[in-house]
Amino acid sequence: MFFYREWNGYVASLLVLASFYIITHIPRHTSAEEPSFRASLLVAIAAYWIPSAIFLIPVIWIYLIYKMLLSFRAIIASLIGVAVVAIWVAVLNQLSIINYQLSIAYNLYAWLPVGAFLLAAIGSTIVRQNLRER
Repeated sequence: MFFYREWNGYVASLLVLASFYIITHIPRHTSAEEPSFRASLLVAIAAYWIPSAIFLIPVIWIYLIYKMLLSFRAIIASLIGVAVVAIWVAVLNQLSIINYQLSIAYNLYAWLPVGAFLLAAIGSTIVRQNLRER
C-alpha cells in the first residue's frame, strides 16, 4: 500500500514538472493560451492524486504576469483545462468507474517528491539563467 501512495506522488511530480517545463518554455512575443491550457490540464490531472495541487494554477498565472504573457484568454484557457479534467472525473465517478472524493488535505505527504522535484527544477533554472548572464 505504501508503494502505491509513493507512486502517486511521483506521477504527480512528473505532471507538475511537465507543466513547469511547458510554461517556462513559452517563446517571447507569442500567445500563451495553448501552453496555459496544457499546463493547467497537467496540473489538474496531478490534482487527482494531490487535490491541493490545484493551487498551482495561480502560480502559473503569476509566472505569466512576470513574463508579461498573461491575458484574459490565457486565464480562460487554463480554467478550461481544469474544467476538462473536472468533468471527466465527475463523469467517471458518476459511472462508478473510479471512486473519487474531494478532500484538499488528502495525500499531502505526496508533496514531498513534488516539492523536491519542483525546487530542483526551479533551482537549476535560476542557476542556468545566472550562468547565461555572465
